Amino acid sequence: MNKKFKLNGVSFIHDSNAAQKWSELYIEIIKDNLLRKASIILEGEHNNEINEIEGD
Repeated sequence: MNKKFKLNGVSFIHDSNAAQKWSELYIEIIKDNLLRKASIILEGEHNNEINEIEGD
């Protein structure tokens, strides 16, 4: 299941349980994006190290 979400902003949530769930979901989305970007960066660094070892 690959869904895309776009956050424009939240001004006020009346239900405290809903606010807690929203916060947890938002943090999870941010965490996943950061981990994905870090993985791409580390993969690029790893490939550069291999190229240096192989003399490319």
